[in-house]
Amino acid sequence: MIIKTHSNANGTFFWDNIKKLTLFVARDQEPDFDFEENPETMIHVPVNLEVKVDAKAVADALVTRTVEQSAQQTDDKQIDDLSLLSVKQLRDIAKEKELDVPGNASKDVLVAAILANAETDNVNDDDDTGDDAQ
Repeated sequence: MIIKTHSNANGTFFWDNIKKLTLFVARDQEPDFDFEENPETMIHVPVNLEVKVDAKAVADALVTRTVEQSAQQTDDKQIDDLSLLSVKQLRDIAKEKELDVPGNASKDVLVAAILANAETDNVNDDDDTGDDAQ
């Protein structure tokens, strides 16, 4: 779909929404292509604008998704990307987990200590399951 965007003293500008480029036609010339003067939308594919949406179903899906996401977060403040936390927040997490880190530890050291502790916790959890049956 080609759309007329604007004109000036030199000519008229058009936008080709498929090729994603601007076309220029000089003032005294006629364009050698079809174009839309005032389109309702710039989307070049046909769109069904009469789609009916069940607002309650969408709201229920959003609530369910939010509940599932919050259930996945642990109570001990495990955060996927520890690098986004401040040093103070990392020290608080290390203190809660009773990790032995120096008082002047850098952010990298704190992150490494917390991640190492998380890995050892996972290994210990794996060792505790299923071995007692023997």
